[in-house]
Amino acid sequence: MDWKQFIAAIVTASAWPVAAVVLVMMLKSPLVDILGRIRSLKIKDFNFDLSGKLDEVASAVAANVSEPPAPVTTATRPVLELARIDPRSAVLSAWLEVEKETEELALKAGIQFLGRQPVAVANELHAAGLMDELVFSTYVKLRMIRNEAAHLQERDISFEEAVSMANLCHWLANRLHYERAHLEAIAPAGVNP
Repeated sequence: MDWKQFIAAIVTASAWPVAAVVLVMMLKSPLVDILGRIRSLKIKDFNFDLSGKLDEVASAVAANVSEPPAPVTTATRPVLELARIDPRSAVLSAWLEVEKETEELALKAGIQFLGRQPVAVANELHAAGLMDELVFSTYVKLRMIRNEAAHLQERDISFEEAVSMANLCHWLANRLHYERAHLEAIAPAGVNP
């Protein structure tokens, strides 16, 4: 093989990859726009459907409690206003209320919170009987939704999805707050059970 044949072989072998890269670069803007409108995505074992997951969590909560998550109240009004401007930020902000109540419940129960994964703390609270099965499973599912919303930047989140997340997070935070108040009633202030 001389140098001419060698160059011809390289050009032949790289023609399709170069064409694919050029095509992707030409269609980048329309593809990003289309990806941003995707409401659900399934590739092999990976499946993302924020609306479906929120509906699933809301149905599970409604089926297992006498009072389903209340609509947005004055306590969650800032999240509602944020949802109108930036639904993704509203989803992340709604989760902060749950995280705060989880931390306060863990501290009251004498469970180390700082420096640990929140789901590990939730597992420990669940094992201690401070999170019933519904609260624990709701916590895990909402945390997954929060993480997906935070890390999948190419997908728009609707106002309705942000409001649904805010309502579910508010309900969950209230349940965690109730457990903490129950612990405080059992154990005097400043004394961990």
